Amino acid sequence: MFMWEDEERFVVIGFDESRVEGDGIWIRQAYYGYVRIRVTSHGKAYLTVKSRSEKKREKFQFEIPFFYGLSAFFVSRAKYMLEKIRYKIDGWDVDIFQGDKLGGLVVAELERQSASCFDDITFPREFKGSNRVRVTGNAWFRNHRLARAKRIPQLDSPPVAV
Repeated sequence: MFMWEDEERFVVIGFDESRVEGDGIWIRQAYYGYVRIRVTSHGKAYLTVKSRSEKKREKFQFEIPFFYGLSAFFVSRAKYMLEKIRYKIDGWDVDIFQGDKLGGLVVAELERQSASCFDDITFPREFKGSNRVRVTGNAWFRNHRLARAKRIPQLDSPPVAV
C-alpha cells in the first residue's frame, strides 16, 4: 500500500511508562538500506520502503507472512536492528526502545494528513511531568539511523517541559 507520511517526532525525557494503560506492542525491525522488515508481538510482519525526504515522505508498506519476516532476522543475519515497545496514546505512537545501545530512549511520533495540522499539537496527559525535545528532521533520530547507532544520539536543543 502506498501512503504519504507527515510526522512530528519528539524525544520524551522522564516518561513514566507506569502511567500508560494497556499493553504495548513489541516490535523488532531490521534495515537493509531504506528497506525495513518489521515483526510484531501480534504475529504480523511488514516490508516497508520510505523516501528520504525530511518531513513528508512517501511510504510503501506491505504485509508479508510472519515467517518471512522472522527469516529476515535469522536467515539473512541482519546487521542493523532495533527493538521497541510501542504504545498508542491519543493518536501518538510512543516508542520505548529496548537493548544495550538504545534502552530507555523514548520517541513520540504524531502523524497527520498535512503539515498545517501540526499548528496546534496537544500532548497526552501521560507526558505530564516529562520534558520533550522536537527531533523532526533530525536524521539521527530516524529509526533506520538509530538501528545503526552505538548509543543514544546527543540532542541538539534543550528539553522543554510539558
